[in-house]
Amino acid sequence: MRNNLDLIEEMTNIAQMNDNTAMLVQSAQAGLIYLVQLSNVPEDELFKITMNFWHFFSHDVMSKTRPMGNMQTAEIPQDDNNLDFSNFST
Repeated sequence: MRNNLDLIEEMTNIAQMNDNTAMLVQSAQAGLIYLVQLSNVPEDELFKITMNFWHFFSHDVMSKTRPMGNMQTAEIPQDDNNLDFSNFST
């Protein structure tokens, strides 16, 4: 989902909704709901994977919705494997 987020956004932001874009919106929503459910599974590695996605997703949403003059968000590291989740416990 992370790799196709820009394509999904581009395809669903068209003026006229058709059956294909409606199905894409429903599938994207189902995917996000699935990731929320996976975030609740008591497994450390799965938690780290979903947290990496939510970190990316929230940064992407914020950077696309905030006015350009107000952009003072931190850059996302290119290598998300270096994120430290050792302080989190399940």
